Amino acid sequence: MRGTARSLEQARAVASKLFDGSPRPTAIVASHDLLATACYHEAEVRGLAIGTDLCGVGFDDSLAATILRPQLSSVSQPLELVGKEIIRLVAALLRGSPVLKPRVLLKPTLVVRESSSKPRSAD
Repeated sequence: MRGTARSLEQARAVASKLFDGSPRPTAIVASHDLLATACYHEAEVRGLAIGTDLCGVGFDDSLAATILRPQLSSVSQPLELVGKEIIRLVAALLRGSPVLKPRVLLKPTLVVRESSSKPRSAD
């Protein structure tokens, strides 16, 4: 699920449009946890249970992922390593040194929580 929502209301509009489609999704992978949160709200409005009727995964592993009930599975980025790599690159540039590795691939981690399970089939 992709969207450029910058507020919960915009995210709910994106989620609502998705749920209005046919067939109804049984799983959602949201591009950020705000969109996943909006899916929780829309699922509740439609009488769907997260983790059984609809599985969900977000991205960012924000605080919201652990506050939501059931807790949201989410992709966690290694932010400490991101910061270290930025400092390494900027320091090299400031020294005038060649940047030997201008592109760095850091491995994210899937944090599996209650929102991920085998869903019931969509009706």
